[in-house]
Amino acid sequence: MAAAERENPTRDQREKERERRRASINRRRNEKILFDFGPPPAHKLQCPIVDAHSHPNTPERTETLVRVAQSYGVTGMLGITSLDRASELRRAFPGFFEFAVSFSYNHLDDIHRFHRDNLALLERARQESFSVVKFWFKPEFNEAQGLKLDDPRMDPLFDKMADLGFAGLAHIADPDIWFTTRYRDSARFGTKEEAFVQLERRLESHPDVSIVGAHLGGDPENLSHVSGLLDSHPNFAVDCSATKWVVRELSQKRDESRRFFFQHQDRIIFGTDLVAWQGAPVRHYASRYWTLQKLLETDYDGLSPIYDNDGRGEVNLKGLDLPKEILEKLYYRNAGKWLKIHVACRPSKCRREK
Repeated sequence: MAAAERENPTRDQREKERERRRASINRRRNEKILFDFGPPPAHKLQCPIVDAHSHPNTPERTETLVRVAQSYGVTGMLGITSLDRASELRRAFPGFFEFAVSFSYNHLDDIHRFHRDNLALLERARQESFSVVKFWFKPEFNEAQGLKLDDPRMDPLFDKMADLGFAGLAHIADPDIWFTTRYRDSARFGTKEEAFVQLERRLESHPDVSIVGAHLGGDPENLSHVSGLLDSHPNFAVDCSATKWVVRELSQKRDESRRFFFQHQDRIIFGTDLVAWQGAPVRHYASRYWTLQKLLETDYDGLSPIYDNDGRGEVNLKGLDLPKEILEKLYYRNAGKWLKIHVACRPSKCRREK
């Protein structure tokens, strides 16, 4: 896509983006949940639970997500949103949310404005107690914006993040199967292996900035690769969000997955990647929390309630049955260490303020 097109999208391009968003919501609305999994099960341990990867919306559209999360014991969330929306959510759900902000890439062709606007954004975000910057640097973003995480144009922003104590939360890659479908044009999108070069270069250039790789670093299919990244970069950690994808891959190799969680127990953070949207059914949110709880806390061996529309259909879920001391780190201690998230209020105190 040409720079002018990125800066000034045509009416057709704007309509295509609206259609993409509508289609995404419709897929969620029509999602197949394979069975009724009943009320939230009891947790193996009683401790704060921070969902460190979520996408809230307006308070009205976020209320169901918060209610379901609390019913599964979640005591706080990291929400990825704008500064203005964060203020609304803080008023509506006092004490429940902390927030991640995203940079604006609208003025990449005016580098002085790009830096000025985003450096000011960081200053304001820090004043408003944000501690995380979210990066959506997956292949379609790289291709559309002509920008990667290690691009020199990003250097002043990472310098400022280091100065102000921000961490990064980065979505770098997508499921392997997507590289045979939507990313099959490798000349346009690159390979999955190439997607990680930008991450490693940025980890090396800014060792004082912690970066959490979303979705088990974007490579749950290849845990040895993720282990290598963690071993090579002390400023790198991962979250276990994107439930359908993560559960599908970890369940196929339960023993290896369990060893991974033991080996890297100080570097893995609990999260769901749930998105709040108008009319979302309770079962959509509940299915993610139920499935992750079964994966992490139990030795459950049976059908996952989440139908896999990436081609697998019905997926068998195999629980990792992690010990309490590891669960405590996953659920809240690692979020505090890596993302500086310390929300852990009691659910009864986090109801929406009318």
